[in-house]
Amino acid sequence: MKKTTYLILLFVALILFLGGLNNGNYMNNLIAILIGFIVYSKGNKILFEDYNQRKQKKTAEAKAFRESLRNKK
Repeated sequence: MKKTTYLILLFVALILFLGGLNNGNYMNNLIAILIGFIVYSKGNKILFEDYNQRKQKKTAEAKAFRESLRNKK
């Protein structure tokens, strides 16, 4: 349910932003930026959970690889 809510908010922000650019109404752009910031700060973990896990795994593997190279010297 939360994931759907954040996706809808992102879609609304996109529509507001594009409408604001098209019409020259900068208030829509500010509202879209505010909605985007809220979704980024509160919904990032929910929306991108799989991506964040894969990124952390790759980062840990790269760090272990760099450490193994340092230890060989």
